[in-house]
Amino acid sequence: MAGQERSGRGGRSRPHGGGTASGDRRAPAHPSAPAHASRPATTRAPSPRATTPSPRQRAETPRAPHQRQPVALPSVAPCVDLDALRALAPDDARHHVNGYLYDVMPGEDAGAFEAMNYRWELHLVDIEQVRMVRGVRLQEKKVRRYTAALRRGGGFPPLVGLGGEGKRANEDVLLCDGYHRARAMRRAGVYYAWVWLAVDVWRPAMVGSRVELATSAL
Repeated sequence: MAGQERSGRGGRSRPHGGGTASGDRRAPAHPSAPAHASRPATTRAPSPRATTPSPRQRAETPRAPHQRQPVALPSVAPCVDLDALRALAPDDARHHVNGYLYDVMPGEDAGAFEAMNYRWELHLVDIEQVRMVRGVRLQEKKVRRYTAALRRGGGFPPLVGLGGEGKRANEDVLLCDGYHRARAMRRAGVYYAWVWLAVDVWRPAMVGSRVELATSAL
């Protein structure tokens, strides 16, 4: 037929002038063809699900710092049986301190204090006036336990020390027993402690006049 030429295969004809014959397939779109020709199907991402964090994730999650509620501590460390101890006569106080030392330390160490050779008075002492011998090793766990007990309002027996040689017996006190308690008191913020002080050698003839003086000072 005029205007057409047969293809060399299958006898199908194709247009001679660039026209499109009815029933022919369209040519594939050129790479520069508009994008509205066809769009690839999109896959919707799955919605996130609530998951329980692993122990590691929970550990790494920052937490607000724990704020300890302030505790109102007394300025004086509570003393066990304070009224009864203050009512002791001088000779009874001497026996009490001696027996206490034998209860809390080995007999050899308690005997070295020779507590029966001194006159003991119960004084209220500024904790900053208590001197501790250097080199004494303390148990940190014990100090923490005593500190916690003080913050809960717990009480302890009086400390034991040598009265100062200055103008007042409760100044520059050398601590003999109660190192853990003294350290706990300082850590807890307590200002004063009751202390058995060796203020003089034991002189029975002088007991009467000195007892009245010590009692009035309290």
